[in-house]
Amino acid sequence: MRVKMISQEQFRKRLAEKENHLAITEKAQDVHRQFLPPGIKVVKTPKEILFPSWKEMYRFFFKERSWEIQEVEEKAFSDPTFLLLLPCEARAVVEVLDTNFLREDCRDTDYARRRARLNLVILGCPAQHPTCFCHLVGGSPVWRDGKSTFVLPWKEQFYVENDEVLFGEGDPVNTQEKREIESWEKALQEKLPPPLSPDFPEKLYAHFEDPEWQDIAFRCINCG
Repeated sequence: MRVKMISQEQFRKRLAEKENHLAITEKAQDVHRQFLPPGIKVVKTPKEILFPSWKEMYRFFFKERSWEIQEVEEKAFSDPTFLLLLPCEARAVVEVLDTNFLREDCRDTDYARRRARLNLVILGCPAQHPTCFCHLVGGSPVWRDGKSTFVLPWKEQFYVENDEVLFGEGDPVNTQEKREIESWEKALQEKLPPPLSPDFPEKLYAHFEDPEWQDIAFRCINCG
């Protein structure tokens, strides 16, 4: 695995140089705002790029009392080629979206094209926020898939894995830095509460018809 250390200045500079080719999710922006240069495109979720809610396919024209239908040609992608996102969001892409839309028996060709040209840049969380629950479903603030670029703020620098294009050359990770990072990650994992039990889905479905849902729904729908 390729690893390196880069400075905060280099991190900002390289992102600024490639701002026309990258985007960042709202959540990742909130967590890492102090390290980011201005001008980066912000998207709500990865699905905004990978699985947009609409796509222009046909245009209709009414000429001489009849309809003319024109198929819209596929334009060159203008979507970003790098997406900065949090570990929980990256895991959703790799384990949920990819699993469903890149299946051999039911492959979504449009999603596959967009996914093939999008590089995930996973920004590790220095600490777990009170409202986060990634650990409950098997994730962690430093989850990565081993293939995508992974970046972790470390002291006054950034620890980077699997990057050859975005951040340029960096300094080698020395033995002491490697041990400190591994020790910190281990301590972080040990502090996380245990995940949900494997039978949690069954317990949830067992309460699917619970009358309490009716009470909750009534109060929710009648709020206005």
